Amino acid sequence: MSNKAQCVYQCVDQDREGMRKRPRVWTVTRDVLDALLTVCCIAPLVVSYWRGTFQLLDLYILPQDPPSVISSVPSIALSAVIALVGGLFFIYVQDVAKAWVHSVRSPISELMLKRIYCYVFGLVIVNHWRAVWALWDRYTGFDLYSGIQCSSTGMVVLLFTRSFRNSISPPVIAASDLCEEFFGIQTRFRVPRSRHVLFFLDCLFSLIIPGSSIVCVVRGFWYIFDHVFFFSVHAESYLLSLGLGIVLSFVALLLQHSAAAGSRKLEDGRHWFLKICFEDLFLFLACIAGINLWRGVWGLCNVYVFPSDPVLSSWTCHTVGMGGLMLLFHGSSALVKGYQIDGEFTGGKGCYLPSSSFTMFKHHMGQTHRLPGCPIKRLEHPVPAEAADCPAENAITIKMAPLCVAEELSPGDTQREHNGGGT
Repeated sequence: MSNKAQCVYQCVDQDREGMRKRPRVWTVTRDVLDALLTVCCIAPLVVSYWRGTFQLLDLYILPQDPPSVISSVPSIALSAVIALVGGLFFIYVQDVAKAWVHSVRSPISELMLKRIYCYVFGLVIVNHWRAVWALWDRYTGFDLYSGIQCSSTGMVVLLFTRSFRNSISPPVIAASDLCEEFFGIQTRFRVPRSRHVLFFLDCLFSLIIPGSSIVCVVRGFWYIFDHVFFFSVHAESYLLSLGLGIVLSFVALLLQHSAAAGSRKLEDGRHWFLKICFEDLFLFLACIAGINLWRGVWGLCNVYVFPSDPVLSSWTCHTVGMGGLMLLFHGSSALVKGYQIDGEFTGGKGCYLPSSSFTMFKHHMGQTHRLPGCPIKRLEHPVPAEAADCPAENAITIKMAPLCVAEELSPGDTQREHNGGGT
């Protein structure tokens, strides 16, 4: 899952400058705090939301009578239409939505609008995954061969289109609702919107090809693990997946600095193909970690969260998941939006996993947005707050946000926001 890295990399870059002046123990502590927050809190909430929403769609979108584990063709088709139309809509309105929401004077109103955006967009994304997943279930079944075929197809397409890095998911990624690029959705070929036909085709390609291939990778390995970790007691299988997912997640998160150093070395030697292969291999570890953790949490919810009442179980997971993410300002972590390109990041950034929730909070929290009479002008380049020569009566106090400064604008200028982060 992608389009979250841009919200992190600018914060990480600024934070890393400060780390050079601090003891190594602080860097390790920060990484451990990031890992604990994403693995133990954010990721389970994301999985809970997805499980609840996925099963609610099965229950309410043209359900079969009698109920069946395989969705009907009309139900799959309706989910596909919702996914395609909704996905195109959110890509086309991203700039309008950003300008409108950021023009709201009240920070509370801004957060509420972002939460509505998260909730509606989340339904669109889960419909996309449900349509692709159910289509494979209907025509290939649930056996090991289906899992191998599905995962192989997805990986080949993602590697061929240089989109494999988009297959990672929480706990190795996280996104703050306070970042500047909250509404940003990148397409695969980055076609400018002025080229209307090509932009539309780019949107369609991004949603249908890499977007659906990500689902294939996750579904395929999920079913492979269903057969590899098979026990007579289902809870034991899910606990094994959960434990493996947690261990691999910590390994990936703690190895990202070393992996980034290796990527930089290959880049300096101009070994571009080897650099992409190396980064994809590291991201494959992160992908497997995420799939195992998702399978473990999802399965344990099946076993222990009102197993005799599917409706209550689904609504509980749906509500707790999205509600918890919104309270933590991480509703965007449940979304799959935008597509990054393998090898496009330089300086080893392709191996940095955008899961630095602690860093994001450090740079985003405590900001005061658009107070009356205190406009903020967006800067093209980051400037340290202490370097800004702002009169005290016209400045906005922004705690722990070195990327933000306030400047005095004329009354007719548009008020703009610039957050510390910046997929």
